[in-house]
Amino acid sequence: MLERAVKACPREEKLWLMGAKSKWQQGDIRSARGILEQAFESNQQSEEIWLAAVKLESENNELLRARQILARARTSGKLLNFDWRELIISSIVSSSNDEISKIGMVSRRVKKRDQTFRRGTR
Repeated sequence: MLERAVKACPREEKLWLMGAKSKWQQGDIRSARGILEQAFESNQQSEEIWLAAVKLESENNELLRARQILARARTSGKLLNFDWRELIISSIVSSSNDEISKIGMVSRRVKKRDQTFRRGTR
């Protein structure tokens, strides 16, 4: 059913992300990658799809693949808004396992400050 929805609305990135996440949760990493690759074709400027691909690889300990995707996204101009997410993902991908918990803690603080800043409150 999701495949038909994606064919009918190929620019709807949330559908692609749902499909990839579903395959990933089923343990089918190869299919999740394939879905994200197809999603790139229809949504070349989607930060969410690029970052989902990086996350998929990094969470499956495919750090070299994650670095390559992140580098490709950066050099091709696909990550339009350099923000805290890219910084955190880049840090995670280039960090050792011991540092990941520290990065997670810092990322939550940065995200909270970012949300506070966007609301205009302190």
